Amino acid sequence: MKKTSSKKQKVSIDPLDRDLSNLISESKWHALKEIYNLEIKKKDTTITLRVPADLLTELKAIATKEKTDYQKLIRKALIELVIKKAS
Repeated sequence: MKKTSSKKQKVSIDPLDRDLSNLISESKWHALKEIYNLEIKKKDTTITLRVPADLLTELKAIATKEKTDYQKLIRKALIELVIKKAS
């Protein structure tokens, strides 16, 4: 019999393995290295944010459709906003 491990295996997800068309700004690509670094950079600061319950419900529904976690969805939105404002 083969022994099965009860530990969850870490799934490696390539942040560049998705639609990047939203990163095009005024016909110029943002530096992919910069975006990649923001996505994989160590998350070492915690924030607390109060939002209406219905907004959180919608965020969770969108995250479920995109097969991701709602916190990652919020982080992605923040990264995209910062990149947009910085360019």
